[in-house]
Amino acid sequence: MAIVRAVKTGVWSDATTWNTGALPTSADDVYSNTFTVTIDVSPTVLSISNAATTGVTAGGSFVPTNGMTLTCTAATGITNGTVTNAVLSS
Repeated sequence: MAIVRAVKTGVWSDATTWNTGALPTSADDVYSNTFTVTIDVSPTVLSISNAATTGVTAGGSFVPTNGMTLTCTAATGITNGTVTNAVLSS
C-alpha cells in the first residue's frame, strides 16, 4: 500500500498530477492534498480522501466526469469528506 497524493490541480489520467509520476493503482491510498483532481477515467484504488496524513495537507476535492466509476476496495474507502452531487470535497 502506498500513499499517492496530488501535486497539482489536474486530471486523474495525467501522471504528472501525482507525486509518484504514475497513476494510482488498486493498492494505493489517494489524497487530493489541497488540489482539485478531475476523475476522467474509472479508477480502482484502496481509498480516496481529502484528509491530512503524513506528508499530505487536508483539503482539495475529487470531481468525477460523467460516465466514470470510482471503485474503492477498503472498508472505509472514501474518508474525511462529503459527497455532494458526486463531488468529494472538504
